[in-house]
Amino acid sequence: MTAQLNNDAFEDIETQTAAITTAKLSIGAAFQGEFLGYEESRKYEGKQNLLIKDETGKELVVFTSGNLNYAKKDDLLEVGRVYKITRLENRINKKGLSTTQFRIQRLKADGAVAAPVENNTKPEGRQSKK
Repeated sequence: MTAQLNNDAFEDIETQTAAITTAKLSIGAAFQGEFLGYEESRKYEGKQNLLIKDETGKELVVFTSGNLNYAKKDDLLEVGRVYKITRLENRINKKGLSTTQFRIQRLKADGAVAAPVENNTKPEGRQSKK
């Protein structure tokens, strides 16, 4: 018989990670967080899921669909950067099938948020002769 071990000697084998199924997001729904990397899909061979850490520090697995499937192939995402992904209207592809579409936005490298600026300066130009 094995000796009784404390909890620290064991690890959880169930996933404690939340998941987002992008194909089921409603139009206009968005999520954001720090991109941690990719994970091989357990369900679809050769497909990659995204790993995101949300603002609370919770790790999310994002099951990709539509144009998000090309994020790795097109080298769109950088590890450590913060992204906002918004669900857009479906688009009809070349084969005539409806595909899910997403807008992928990245937080600026310096963390600054762009604000609208009003420019009231007049350009200097040639003055007309009187």
